[in-house]
Order: sequence, then structure tokens, then C-alpha cells
Amino acid sequence: MFGLNNSLSTIINHADDFATIQRSLLRAIQEHGGDNSTLNAFLEDIRGEQKELSAIAKRLVSPLWAHTEQTFDLGPIDFEKPMAEFCAEYPQVQIAKGIQETNFSYLSFEKPRAPCTYRLVHLGSQPLLFDEMLEAKLDERARHAGWRELVAFTAKLSPSDFRNCRINAAGSRQCSKGQTEPHTIVPATVESQGELCMVWSGVKRRGRDRNFGPDSFYLMRQF
Repeated sequence: MFGLNNSLSTIINHADDFATIQRSLLRAIQEHGGDNSTLNAFLEDIRGEQKELSAIAKRLVSPLWAHTEQTFDLGPIDFEKPMAEFCAEYPQVQIAKGIQETNFSYLSFEKPRAPCTYRLVHLGSQPLLFDEMLEAKLDERARHAGWRELVAFTAKLSPSDFRNCRINAAGSRQCSKGQTEPHTIVPATVESQGELCMVWSGVKRRGRDRNFGPDSFYLMRQF
């Protein structure tokens, strides 16, 4: 059904855009040596496991997807240095004003319990509540990384890697003075006006919204 909120001219324009995508895809397949058997195989993939379709979507959405297939060694990270001094070592990562104003004093953090490497993971296509995100099935040796590791990792990336996606560091959480339970808010890095930036991600109350959607990646410690 066509929604009443969309004018016919909008639908026509979208139809023309879809037709452009279809023509361009067919032309690209042909120009790269494909034929009808290529289309039939692609259609079978779409109706089945969607491996080829997913690979195309990942390339279009964000280069961060390519990083999910890698393991990273971030080298020595100073977990004792005052927070502002630590961030000064990574000038390519801007810190949002809302985090700077707290002087980082509202960020929980625990150091890794042993030497580790790091991976970027994606938790699926369905939006998640905070607790669902924390309880998502992961490798038994994987743990969510903290904000310092996120800054060091993000400094290795380019703003163009992000597009509309973000990387969360769920090993750190926003907490208020005197509060016994931290908020369901974590630090995340995004691209903002052509720069890398660390911001807040999530909501203060459990169950408010499914704020951790398919645009979210997570930095994990791998022991």
C-alpha cells in the first residue's frame, strides 16, 4: 500500500531512483562479464542466504564492516594518565563538549584483566535495548572495551570510515555522583562535520528506546 503521507510526485521520483539503481546494477554486471546466469545466481542468493547481497550492502553502508574481519593490537595504552592528558595524545579524536564539561569524571572504566587484542563486532540487524546489547552472545573470551581503548582505536581510522555508523565502548558507562547504578549511556565515536568525535550513545533509563541499532558497532577486548 502507498502511504497517504507520500504525494504521487514523491512516489514517481522514488520509482525513477529505483529504476536507476536497477539499470546501473544490470549494466555493471554486464560490463564486468556477467550474463543471465549471473542474474539468476544473484536472485537465488537474494531468496536464500543473501551472502552476496549482504556483502554489497556492507560495502555501501560503511568501511567499518571490513574491520570486523580483523584483529587489532593497539599497543601500550596508558590507563593511569589523567584523562585530559590522555586525550591530548590523540588530537585527531575530538571530545564532545558534554563529555569535556564533566572532566570525564562521570565515565566508569575498568582496566583489562590481562593482555588482549581488539576486535570490532556487529550485533545484528535488530535494534537492541541496553541490557540486550550487554547480554548479546559473543565469544566467551570477548569483553566490551572502555573509552580509552575506543579513543586509541578511533585514532587509527578515517572520518570517511564511519559514514552514518558509530562505534560504542560499552565497557565504560556514564554515571552520576552518588549514583549506585550507572546510566544506560556509553561513549561512542562518530564522524561529525568531517572529524572523528567521541559522544554519548544511549538513554538514561532502561527500556525507554531501542537505541542500539544496526548502525552500531562495538569495540571488544579479545583475551
